[in-house]
Amino acid sequence: MTELKKKIKRELKGETEAGPDKKKVKAGNFKEKPKFDGKTKKFDGKSKNYDGKSKNYDGKSKNYGDNKFQKPISHEPPKQSWNEIKQQKKELKIKRKINKNKDMYDLDVKCKKIYEELKMKSTKTNKEQLCEELQKLLENADYSKLSHSPDRARIIQMMLKKASLKIKHEIAEKIIPFINDVALSKYGKFCVSRLMTYCGKEVREKAVNGMLSNIVKLTTHNFSNGLIDMIYLNHATPDQKNFMKQELYSDLYKNDKNKAVKTLKDTWTGSEMMRNGILNSTKMNLTKIASKNHVDNSLVHAVLLEYLEAADEKDRNEVITAYIPHIAAIASTKCGSRAATLCYLYSVAKERRAMLKSIKDHIVKLAIHEHGHVFVLEILNATDDTLNIKKTLFTQIVKNIEEIALTEYGKRVIYFIVSPTKEFLHPQILRELTDDLKIGAQKKDIEIRRKELVDGIESELCAAIKENPKFWIQGGHIARVTVAILQNVNPSNENQTASFDAISEVICDPEWMVNETEPITAHEEKKELVDTGKIKKKKKNPIEVKVVEKEVASVKGIEHSGLHIAIKKLAKLTGFANCFIKHFNEEILQEWIKINRACFVINEILEHSEDESKANLKEMLVGVKDELTKLSHAGAKVLIKKL
Repeated sequence: MTELKKKIKRELKGETEAGPDKKKVKAGNFKEKPKFDGKTKKFDGKSKNYDGKSKNYDGKSKNYGDNKFQKPISHEPPKQSWNEIKQQKKELKIKRKINKNKDMYDLDVKCKKIYEELKMKSTKTNKEQLCEELQKLLENADYSKLSHSPDRARIIQMMLKKASLKIKHEIAEKIIPFINDVALSKYGKFCVSRLMTYCGKEVREKAVNGMLSNIVKLTTHNFSNGLIDMIYLNHATPDQKNFMKQELYSDLYKNDKNKAVKTLKDTWTGSEMMRNGILNSTKMNLTKIASKNHVDNSLVHAVLLEYLEAADEKDRNEVITAYIPHIAAIASTKCGSRAATLCYLYSVAKERRAMLKSIKDHIVKLAIHEHGHVFVLEILNATDDTLNIKKTLFTQIVKNIEEIALTEYGKRVIYFIVSPTKEFLHPQILRELTDDLKIGAQKKDIEIRRKELVDGIESELCAAIKENPKFWIQGGHIARVTVAILQNVNPSNENQTASFDAISEVICDPEWMVNETEPITAHEEKKELVDTGKIKKKKKNPIEVKVVEKEVASVKGIEHSGLHIAIKKLAKLTGFANCFIKHFNEEILQEWIKINRACFVINEILEHSEDESKANLKEMLVGVKDELTKLSHAGAKVLIKKL
């Protein structure tokens, strides 16, 4: 019975007996196993289960119908268009808002309709009336909470700008008690900014007083840091500025302010024991601000400068190390530029190299900035490693030399490099630079440093003049820079002669015309508030400048009031007169003798040219002597005397 049961089980499993040795083989599979050749492990070329046909393939695809090349029949629902998906999401968002607070949603819809009409340029007459309607709708609302929402914050901003003074004061009274929370909000900070700008002096003072006691927190926060900078620069009174600084000095002044304390040194006047504690507290606040990258702040710059002037060497070096990566951003204000200068002067060679590396990409913007260029002058004046200056600063200056030469402050940088004298720079600037040399630890003689600076850049400057000579003599101010460069270049430099040739060719061109006034580059001045209906964003870059160009009348270059003086100075340089006479001819002379200023230029060329060139020019003048005698201007009379 047991053997019978085993046999039945084997049959149920699909196994049968095969031959006398009773080997078990699966039913229906009578093929022999692949054979090996006994030498290698390769098969005999036949697959284990392959019989020449696909195992499950019957000649027709299961899902393809009769045509096996036809696309598969999909049983999935058709895809929705992107517009339908967006519409569904929008409807879902609206449903959620309604479910959350139906009354507030309806109020938002009404307010947005009025806001859209209010911000249109075509709406000019009834803006105050629309603001009154908004005020009625939001009469019982909490403005401090509304300002956290982007849409509602925009409505509040528009009301603070367009509403009547009465409504502005009503809104301000509701915001000021919670002004710190609003200022720390991503969108609320714009409401505070509008409140400061449009709500009058009294409201501004109340708002700033409401922020006091929280200045450190607001200064170190990502959203409110820029707001504190704007308030300190534009809206705070002198006393409020001192109170704001006092909170960065120490927590002692968080709740108790002292009008007698105007600088950091005043905090320990009469009690020297407090000095170390206050300096440590100030250092902690400054390093915390630096660690959060919130150094682009006028309040921080003022406190940093006072700390660097008052602290001991050890503590000062710790703060300098923290501010090395941010040295370019610090130099955007007057106090910041001075603080950056002290950081550089008090630092050692290794730290100076790190600072130069950090400002390399910002050197052009610093050089053309009102306060940043002073920091650049201090670096050029106090650095012994002139080779590093050439690699870091000069490479960037040469690339953007034309942009720098166009600006008032950029010209000063070029003047200092080529000729730091009273002829080109104000004596007060030179005195300050000389006094600051007492702070640093410079080893090289000042004359050696300055000579190395000129030698490191003279070839590149001459090459720039040679490439675009029209730019370098487009007006009196830029031509003065050109004269300063060529005056101080080594006469043996081949590029100087090439520059003389390029400039002479432009001057002798009969069609050479210039504008009466040069294009100016200046900082955007603070404009009056203009009702444009747009919310203008503040530029992120504090040292960015704007080029203002005006269309002006054109005159001949030789008649320009400033250019003819610059050309006369160029004529006095060795080699220029000879290069000039090569490009000069009788046709040009016929035109020039009619111009008074041109005659004086010819006179200078005649005086400073060599014998051979002088003889050629005199020969040309003899040919027009009769015409000169008929002219009455002073220049013609001078030339006749020379003949």
